[in-house]
Amino acid sequence: MIRVLVADDHLAVREHVRALLANEPEITVVGEADDGSTALTLARSLHPDLIVLDDAMPGLGSIDVTRIVMAELPSTAVVFLARDPSVRDLALAAGATAFVPKDAPSEELVRALHASIQGAAARQRLTASHPESRRVVELLLGSRLMTPDQVQEALSKCVHGESVATVAVRLGLIGQPELADVLARASETPFVSLAPYPEIGAPIDPTEHRLSSERLVDPVELEAARLVPLDIARTLAVVVTAADRGHGILAMADPLDDAAFAEAERRSKLRLTRVTATADEIRDTLERAWHGTGSKHVIWTGLVLSKLYAALVLGLAIAVGLGAFALLTRDALAPRYAFSLFALLCGLVFFVYALKYYVTIASVVLITLFGDPAKFQGRHANGNGNGHANGNGNGHSEGNGNGPANGNGLHKEG
Repeated sequence: MIRVLVADDHLAVREHVRALLANEPEITVVGEADDGSTALTLARSLHPDLIVLDDAMPGLGSIDVTRIVMAELPSTAVVFLARDPSVRDLALAAGATAFVPKDAPSEELVRALHASIQGAAARQRLTASHPESRRVVELLLGSRLMTPDQVQEALSKCVHGESVATVAVRLGLIGQPELADVLARASETPFVSLAPYPEIGAPIDPTEHRLSSERLVDPVELEAARLVPLDIARTLAVVVTAADRGHGILAMADPLDDAAFAEAERRSKLRLTRVTATADEIRDTLERAWHGTGSKHVIWTGLVLSKLYAALVLGLAIAVGLGAFALLTRDALAPRYAFSLFALLCGLVFFVYALKYYVTIASVVLITLFGDPAKFQGRHANGNGNGHANGNGNGHSEGNGNGPANGNGLHKEG
């Protein structure tokens, strides 16, 4: 017999749930509570198999009640019966096994109760596993992403060091995106995408040109992705996505795998923060980082050599400028001209500061008049002259050499 505690501050809701569960012969309601503190007290004394909990309990909040119940009564499942869908992630992160809207059909609540009980039963069979593994099983069953038979199959085929989640994916019992979402919620880590995205063109370009770049930008730093050796990263299904000043971000297919996290920290010599990604995206990222595979040119972010090159060029330009300035003004560097020299240097600083605005304005004007130089080569390869509308060699209307573009939908500026 499944023993259920109903906690809701509205009597009508409690009566509705009690009447609904009265039709289920294997379920019995053992208590009711109208506030959070009473619900927690009854849970401690009755030890129910399941608690149906309102999302907005007076007194002690529903999220706090769930956290305490999960800590003190790990064999008790909690199902949220909620009005506000925005608390779903908070409820699941706190330990709830299912989330049912109050306006959902009655059958959905009954299914959620059965799935949660099955999840609790399966969790109890994992006595040799870590608490985090039991939590994953509970979420998989509570979300109805896997059936009890599938969970049992995954458990029976677990080998030493393998998690239930890893086995479930290997057996094809669940898709990687769905599993990653469950693991992210169970570990309270962000779920991120590691796939390269198109390079965004200049803001002055037409939208269709800005979003159709032939180059891709990789969200992962190349040097960071190589901090963990390839064979180790493949085995652990992890990749360091960013690193700076002794800290880094580690994308993990299983963020609950503390052993893999510790090994990644040891290999990378960084203090890492976990995020969740699918195993396929982690594998693809490792291939890009170590072997440069891909159908399009990828621009890697955070390249150390690029930063050093930029710093070297900037330092050289500053050194040349200071040397030329000292050569031209060697007579004016006498101590009696110190104040004048200071005023001149202040003026130079303000001029350099303002120069970037003049350069920006000039760039906008040039792009407006002549188009983006980075796209000129591609346009020329298509045989359309200088990239204007009618492709007749000079890019002007009617071939008269002095008219504007013929208005076929492209910008007249090119």
